[in-house]
Amino acid sequence: MKYEHQIGTSTSEVFSKLELLKTQQKEKGFLGASDAVDYRKIKTSIDKFSLDQFPSLINPFRGIGTITFEFKASESNSKIIIDIETYIKYGLVFIFSIFLFLTLPLLIVEYFNSYNGILKIGILWIVCWSVLFGFIYLSYLWNHKQLVHISMRILEDLGVKIKNDSNECHT
Repeated sequence: MKYEHQIGTSTSEVFSKLELLKTQQKEKGFLGASDAVDYRKIKTSIDKFSLDQFPSLINPFRGIGTITFEFKASESNSKIIIDIETYIKYGLVFIFSIFLFLTLPLLIVEYFNSYNGILKIGILWIVCWSVLFGFIYLSYLWNHKQLVHISMRILEDLGVKIKNDSNECHT
């Protein structure tokens, strides 16, 4: 998902503050439990920077994905485009396919073995699949929320002031 904001800070100020945060974390020597962002792992280029976010031993509930900040500067205002890609969706596709290959043969075998219990089997199958889809959907939402929170924390740490309150979302 992409979010677009108008900002009141220049790109050069943001990148200089980012370099300052990187050196401060290098001097500290380790990533504390209270630090949500490891600024040392941020990759920078000319007009954008990105962070690959993964859980760690200290913070196991951290979101999994990539957050990319791209700056578009013009004479009147500057824009920042935040692109959030969650990696958990690839793992959930794997869980979905395993669940499909485990339940479908069992359903077919049970269908041919008992004709009077078809309704019970169908209800059980629907409940199992509903729980699986609920788990997949809630996992994706939780992970995305974690990455949005981290991206807002980065903007706050960099001192970026967002001019408009409405954030435009582009999927």
